[in-house]
Amino acid sequence: MFNKRYFYMLIGIIFLLIFMHEIRADTISACPTVISSGGYYELTASISGATNCINVTASNVDINCNGFAIVYGTAGMQEQEASE
Repeated sequence: MFNKRYFYMLIGIIFLLIFMHEIRADTISACPTVISSGGYYELTASISGATNCINVTASNVDINCNGFAIVYGTAGMQEQEASE
């Protein structure tokens, strides 16, 4: 006999897969980058710049470094952002 519980679980999984597919990250691949709207951002590679590398001017910004580094410097001095 058809079990309603499994049917609703299947519908829920399909619903999640459809809407999870819609969640996309904007990518960051070079310096300088200005983030002027909130959202989810991901690095696609390690990035470096002579001055500021990423300028965030918006609220509610989430940046996933994906294990990559952000290296920047001023006046010939290099600093590396700590990774977790």
